[in-house]
Amino acid sequence: MYKKFATSLRLGDIGYQNRKENDLGVDINFNSITQYVKSIENAITTRSDEYRKNGVYDEGYFKQLNDFQLQIENEYYGLVRPKIMKSLS
Repeated sequence: MYKKFATSLRLGDIGYQNRKENDLGVDINFNSITQYVKSIENAITTRSDEYRKNGVYDEGYFKQLNDFQLQIENEYYGLVRPKIMKSLS
C-alpha cells in the first residue's frame, strides 16, 4: 500500500545507515551467499579499536553489546539484504 508522493525513510539519508562502516573496515561481499556470510561473520567477530576505546560496560551497565565492527549480523544494512522466505503452502 502506498500513497501519492510517499517515500521510505529507510532508503533516505535518515534511514538505516552506518556511515562508519568503511572507516571500521567492514567490507561485505555480495558475489555469492558463501562470501556474503563469511564477510558478515568477519564483521561480527573482528574487534574495532574505536568501539574498544568506548568500552562495553560503564559502572556495570552495557554501553554497547560488544566491541566488534558490527554488534550483531542484522545491524548491517546494505544495498542487498537477504531475507528469510516464508513457505508458500
